Amino acid sequence: MNKNFNLAFLGTEACDMDWSRYGEPGIYGSTQTLVNGTVLIDAGRTGFRSLARFQVAPESLEEVWFTHYHDDHCFPAEVAQIVQAHGTAAGPLVFRGTALLLEALRGALPSEVATQVAWTPFEVGHAFETHGWTVTPLLANHCDDLCDNLPVHYLVEGPCAKFLYALDGAWLMKKARNALQGKRLDAIVWDATVERPGDYRIFEHNDFTMIQTMVKALVDAAIVDANTRLVLDHLARSLWQNPIRVPAPYLVAEDGMELEF
Repeated sequence: MNKNFNLAFLGTEACDMDWSRYGEPGIYGSTQTLVNGTVLIDAGRTGFRSLARFQVAPESLEEVWFTHYHDDHCFPAEVAQIVQAHGTAAGPLVFRGTALLLEALRGALPSEVATQVAWTPFEVGHAFETHGWTVTPLLANHCDDLCDNLPVHYLVEGPCAKFLYALDGAWLMKKARNALQGKRLDAIVWDATVERPGDYRIFEHNDFTMIQTMVKALVDAAIVDANTRLVLDHLARSLWQNPIRVPAPYLVAEDGMELEF
């Protein structure tokens, strides 16, 4: 078992791209990340195409975790292609998400595709075990297209490392912050949709100053330190100056980038 984490950023864009032009220069994929080559977090508008672009074989996937039901994170047409390409030779592909999200997604897939999936709902705030990791879905400060659904962030704890995957969302919820108490994180993947303060999207997404404020509070609580990787993801590049410049230790996620810790 690999005790390190490898994150492959297959798509890093918020929903301000024309994804019918995906593959053209300057067109980034919808946000999705591959963990240790086997777990895909989200599969949105470019989900299947991003796997193909970065030569990730669908049959190598074991699980897909969904954060919420917006089409840049969960797009049934792309999800169906992933399931069909995955096949059942190695067993069904495991889908994890809230019960409401999985119910909606199952209803949106062709029936013959839905039967190839192991539907595995979780409860927000309740940890599950997989791949030797403890994974806790934490309530995110965000809303999606499903009435009463609860979008989530993921706290992933392995034998030697921990990371927080915090897309989409604005300020961390207090319950999420409290769940981090006493845990030194090796990496945080931050929603960084907006660069400058004042944009209306800050009510469900972060701007960069919000992230810096949260990081300071997490440093003061010994949750983040000088060795924590701080990755800015889910950028709406139309809301950032070009070229994007951020101070150390922040790192801007790019399509195809890998991070190991």
